[in-house]
Amino acid sequence: PPPSTMASVEGTWKGSAQGGPFLPAVLLQNNQFQLKLKSGVANGTVSLTLTTPDYEGTIALYVLRGAKAGPIVSTALDQVASSEFDSSPAKVGATLEGDDIFSVVPCWTGDEAPTGKFTLSLDGPGELKSFKSYSIQRVEGKWDKRQSGGDLESGVFDKNPRIFIKVSQSEEVALSLKRESGNFSYGLYVFKASAVNSSGTFTKEGVLAQSSLGDESEMSVHTKLAKGSYIVVPATEDTGDYSAFTLSMSSETLALVTKARDVHRKTLSHRGHSVKSSKGKSRERRHSSVTPMKADPRLTAAIVSLTKEQSKVKKLKTELAQLKETQAEEKAEWASDKAELSRLKSRMKVLEASKKRSEESVLQVRREKGDRIEELMLDVEKLKVQLLKYQKEENRVEDNIDWDSDLTVESRTGKFIEMVGEWKDGNAGGCINHLTWRQNPQYFLTVSKNTDVTFTLYQPHSEEQLEIGFYVFKTGTPTFKRLVLAYDRDSVEVSGKFNSSRPSKVTAKVLLQASPNPYVVVPTTFLPGDHSKFVLAVEAQKAEVTMLAAGEAHAYPSVQGRWIGASAGGCTNFPSFIHNPMFTFEVKGHGRVKLHCYQTDKDASEFDTISLFLLKGPSTGGAPVSKIHTYKSSDTLQHLKFSRSDEVELVQDNLTPGHYIVIPCTFSPSQEATFQLTLVSQIDVTPLIELNDAEAIILKSEWKATTAGGTVMNKSTWPHNPQFALTVSKTIPLTITLSQEDTKHGIGMVITKDGTRSTECIGSNVQFKSDYRKESAIFEETTLPARPTPYTLIPSTFNPGEEASFSVRLTSSSPEFPECVKLVPL
Repeated sequence: PPPSTMASVEGTWKGSAQGGPFLPAVLLQNNQFQLKLKSGVANGTVSLTLTTPDYEGTIALYVLRGAKAGPIVSTALDQVASSEFDSSPAKVGATLEGDDIFSVVPCWTGDEAPTGKFTLSLDGPGELKSFKSYSIQRVEGKWDKRQSGGDLESGVFDKNPRIFIKVSQSEEVALSLKRESGNFSYGLYVFKASAVNSSGTFTKEGVLAQSSLGDESEMSVHTKLAKGSYIVVPATEDTGDYSAFTLSMSSETLALVTKARDVHRKTLSHRGHSVKSSKGKSRERRHSSVTPMKADPRLTAAIVSLTKEQSKVKKLKTELAQLKETQAEEKAEWASDKAELSRLKSRMKVLEASKKRSEESVLQVRREKGDRIEELMLDVEKLKVQLLKYQKEENRVEDNIDWDSDLTVESRTGKFIEMVGEWKDGNAGGCINHLTWRQNPQYFLTVSKNTDVTFTLYQPHSEEQLEIGFYVFKTGTPTFKRLVLAYDRDSVEVSGKFNSSRPSKVTAKVLLQASPNPYVVVPTTFLPGDHSKFVLAVEAQKAEVTMLAAGEAHAYPSVQGRWIGASAGGCTNFPSFIHNPMFTFEVKGHGRVKLHCYQTDKDASEFDTISLFLLKGPSTGGAPVSKIHTYKSSDTLQHLKFSRSDEVELVQDNLTPGHYIVIPCTFSPSQEATFQLTLVSQIDVTPLIELNDAEAIILKSEWKATTAGGTVMNKSTWPHNPQFALTVSKTIPLTITLSQEDTKHGIGMVITKDGTRSTECIGSNVQFKSDYRKESAIFEETTLPARPTPYTLIPSTFNPGEEASFSVRLTSSSPEFPECVKLVPL
């Protein structure tokens, strides 16, 4: 062999092309260079090096077989060797055999396309240079119902599409046919243009070159064509297989002349008994009449004998024709079997080649996966070492905690802060699954610069360790106030997860943004009532932070109340509504307030729904001291729908200075539970104060049998109603409440001036008269002039005979009540 030589060429990256062994169509967008072995070398070992000084990504080299006709256009690549993808330089060594001209393809992969120049160097017995000028012609076509003739054995081969080409000099030509869809066998044929016979039909003898028939995505053929014109026929193996296709052709001088399906075809036509003369005139066969002659007996016998012989000949001819037809069928069947055997052999070769490529690909993938697994195992070992180091550092911190130290109450600032706290009676509220979570210790965290912060919550080592965790909330106000409102998932920046394995510490890391509003950190146990000391450690990476434990000064006005006995009055559908707990507060500015109420005595699935009513307080006389003695819906600023049984929140905007009354209640009476009511406001407000029960005079009675007399319209029975003597020694406003139990008759009342039992109701004798309404209770307000003799109060149903138990309740806003008022039955 000739001595080893060194050669190099320069090229320029072509922009966005990037390729790899599994992207052949993209790979061929890169530059291609011709590698030609020295004359007389049957095989040779070469070394190629790709250098790209201006690109830091990964690059590689591919050596491909099949470049005699110029750069490779078929994506059915016959790969000889390739290098590993690596940073510059990339090297590949290969033993080249079975051919003398190869294509060398530099390629790259990465996030950014390379630019600038590269150098390709050769060490070995060959020449490395750019390909000569060449052209690539591509034709798009399709096999459809009109153009699908099958292979040369089909009998309708000439129906296939035809592409006419012209070659200006004798040269190697590469042709590649790509099927766009379907799964059927196909290939291509090359004919000399003059090989088509006079009827426009192709013959086997006219085939200059052809690809094998196979079902790969691309079929190709390389052939040497002399100067002249040719016809390329893309064909399916069977008729009726349809798909679009692309024909790619590469050479130095090849030119596309035209694409056509049909060529001129001469046709002979025969109709009836007419035939064409050389001059194109028609002539008819004519039959003339002949006069019959007398028959000769000997002639007649000879004719009969001849006729019999002719019948035998005709029969023999028929049998001969049948034998020829059978022979033709057997010959056609033999030809079909032979063609099928040939096709199966070709298919077997294709499958064996495909199997070989698949096995090589599998081996390559296994090698790559094995390398990747080794890398991952090394990474895992490194992580284990780092984790062990981190655990040792954490254990040193945990071992240094003094669990006997006092609770931290003062503010602390720094990049590392430890706060000692405790869950005990009253502040062991559990996680956010429980409404008491807001009772847990809370810490304000101020962050002046954006920084990563690591939170770690420790508990003492013991045999009965608790499930612990924490929440970091972002707030919307610059005030340092404890969280009391309903839990909002969107306000949680990070949380330390609860773990059933009960570890001694829980940690979480988060990026906190600088904010004038403090973050609130809430360490919790999973269940309420669990007691333990804890240490909350905060480590900031880039800036100092400040942490302060929330105390009583940071709490919103709050009060605990209870629905029990008579104070479990239910909603406004019941007269007992005015017996519910009531609280008053004063607003000293203009703005918004929020009222939050929750109960924890009863499970929400078993307890009644709850609500809040907000009423405007008295406009004069200062702050109220006792409950309202009558309810008017017009006094209500807002109330909540009865929809939840555990917690509710009422928001009222645009409050003006003054006194207000809030009434927590259940929907139905007699629903007993303890509740917590909190007033949240950024404007100046006074603490919540519970109102006392209003002083009242209450008498009970009943309408029954003869005492159910009905209204004054029933003159004979009305006087039998229960009657009461009402004495008023001073003129004061009175509220008279008439309530009936368990029924809803129409009820009302009359007050006369009699002072004794009234027997009739005359207009001049009536002091006050109410309307009759079908309600459980009616409220009437009146001012009776003071006098020494009493008035007579007669409550009644609308109709006689309507029985019910009832009560009369007298209240007044006057401080002189009830000393100046008396009520006794008559």
